[in-house]
Amino acid sequence: MRAQASQDTFILDFALHAPGYEDSADVGRHAAFSIVLGKLMERALAESGSKACKLTTGARFPDLRLIFSAIGTPDSAPFRACLDRVWNIVVRNTFERTAFEEIAEKTSEQFKPNLMKSGDLTRPDLKFTRLRIVGFAALTALYNGDPILEPLLQIDAQLRMAAQNFDGFVRWLDAQRGSADLGYVPLLPSTSQQLEAWHTKTAKPSTRPNLPRTNTRLAEIRLQAPAMHGKTTALVLCNSLQVDRCERQFGRAFCVKPINRHVEADSVARAFELGCLPIGVLGLSGWIAIETKDDADLDWFVAELAAGRMASPEIESPAIYNVLLVKSVQ
Repeated sequence: MRAQASQDTFILDFALHAPGYEDSADVGRHAAFSIVLGKLMERALAESGSKACKLTTGARFPDLRLIFSAIGTPDSAPFRACLDRVWNIVVRNTFERTAFEEIAEKTSEQFKPNLMKSGDLTRPDLKFTRLRIVGFAALTALYNGDPILEPLLQIDAQLRMAAQNFDGFVRWLDAQRGSADLGYVPLLPSTSQQLEAWHTKTAKPSTRPNLPRTNTRLAEIRLQAPAMHGKTTALVLCNSLQVDRCERQFGRAFCVKPINRHVEADSVARAFELGCLPIGVLGLSGWIAIETKDDADLDWFVAELAAGRMASPEIESPAIYNVLLVKSVQ
């Protein structure tokens, strides 16, 4: 009896020609068209009859993230054939209007925001769902009018508009195909060496936008969120050029162990736990939604953090955290 070949997961990015970041409409179109292109790539590969690999795509604005489930190792023939097939799909396939419209409409529903108008989001089992929903709502309010983040945070609307603009997608795709920026972006040195040996088209990742960072150390907003029943959350902003490291430091320092809070009336410090969830916007990062069981502990923590008094050996200089306290109202 033949042993079944095992499947492994390989992750690459796919570089695209970036939009003009000063043009909000261009940013929104690029984000929507690139997401739909990824879904069209998935479908075309599945319909090609390839049994060697499966593709899942995601946004890493302004590029795409590709997750391959393939038989064998990254230096194997099936994986090479899979890369060649996906490349041909991107640069040569002709996509149908009906498939494009269907995917754009369907994908827009996946990004549709929860408006927190009904139900009970305060249930303990909904902690991460709650943090994600409130985090996005807070970012949408904070970056209203921003030429980059506003269209990305409203990607559901951008996708609905894209569904009515197949001709625009064709023009965008033609421009992408004519760009020298197109190509696979290996994330590991070993993958880079293998792709070079295969003469596979590689590229540098696109220049990512410089996101606005507030200078206000502590601010407060109020969200109409009846489903939150008055519960308070907070959004921590990494005011750093190295946001990935900033997020990791914060997580290690405050999200995996209890935090001691000294209360003057008590002789012993009282401990509480912080619930944390990094919030990504189509692959852009730098925000962490947080909460505590007792809102009073959260108020104390964000005040101490914003004032620079939450010292930890995990936090390296010059990590600076700005905080947006999010109060929910009925």
